[in-house]
Amino acid sequence: MGGKIVALVVAAFSGVAMAVQGSLNAVLGKRAGLPEAVFLVPMLGTLMLAALPWPGRAGRGNPANLMQVPW
Repeated sequence: MGGKIVALVVAAFSGVAMAVQGSLNAVLGKRAGLPEAVFLVPMLGTLMLAALPWPGRAGRGNPANLMQVPW
């Protein structure tokens, strides 16, 4: 039962986030212009995703170990 509640909360949060993103994209497109908005929105998303692992985890791990991963 706990897993179902977590899935429901994640789905609800995702729905709200998509609605907010759509509204922000529309405002950005009107204010900055469509080409700028099309460029800026994925860049901001990429930066936000890149920043997720940093809080509280700085200094852990060793980036040099990436070369030892069996890709």
